[in-house]
Amino acid sequence: CSGGGGPDVRASASPNSVVAGDQTLEGPAKAYAEFQSTLKNAKSLSEVLPFLAEEQAREVKQMAQPDSLLPALKALTPTNLKVIGQELRGDKAVLQLTGDLEGSPSSGSATMIMEGGKWKLLSEAWSDAPEASPSPSARSPSPRASSSRRACSS
Repeated sequence: CSGGGGPDVRASASPNSVVAGDQTLEGPAKAYAEFQSTLKNAKSLSEVLPFLAEEQAREVKQMAQPDSLLPALKALTPTNLKVIGQELRGDKAVLQLTGDLEGSPSSGSATMIMEGGKWKLLSEAWSDAPEASPSPSARSPSPRASSSRRACSS
């Protein structure tokens, strides 16, 4: 399901209650919702490292003061998050997302990768166009000038 006809999955306060209709979901959408929930409540960036792909986690660990990035990441975390589509490609999955980013309807995508038997966030990008797909460009975690991010959160 790539694009608009996929499941409506809401990231809730409890990471174990990600639902589409009346079904509990597993897989990349659930892992992404758990990442978002953890990020929202994190006191340290080290709390979200287990949700990041190895490459991004390594980049975060090499930063001089990774926790200084946490407030910016939280500010750029969407509210009213929904996974509206999911496309599986082997050990990768692309999630199509909608949510409110800085008070405006936005659309996004998150690329998840299977590592060590778990789905982890590889990259994430957001656009302020509610129905359009965001550009596939993602960048390394650093103080943000845009809403496209690599897995730290993306």
